[in-house]
Amino acid sequence: MQHKGTALPAGQGFSKRSSARKSRIAYTVTEFAALLGMRPDTVYEWIKKGLVPFERIGHTYFIPESALGCLRPPTSTDAPVPAAPGGDAA
Repeated sequence: MQHKGTALPAGQGFSKRSSARKSRIAYTVTEFAALLGMRPDTVYEWIKKGLVPFERIGHTYFIPESALGCLRPPTSTDAPVPAAPGGDAA
């Protein structure tokens, strides 16, 4: 048993796996909404209209990380606008 203040040898005490991936594969509706500065209700509305790709597992909706790059800032209608072909948002 270790006592408080006992140092671990270098390289121990953390997972190399967790530090290797900084981005996520998918986000929950709440996380996705927070990244965009929107309300979760708005994102659920986009899902309902088919404007945002998603996967449902149980009762949870997951939106792929790639959906962030496919959107440009919303217009006054509060609906996401797909980026122009080639990735440049005009």
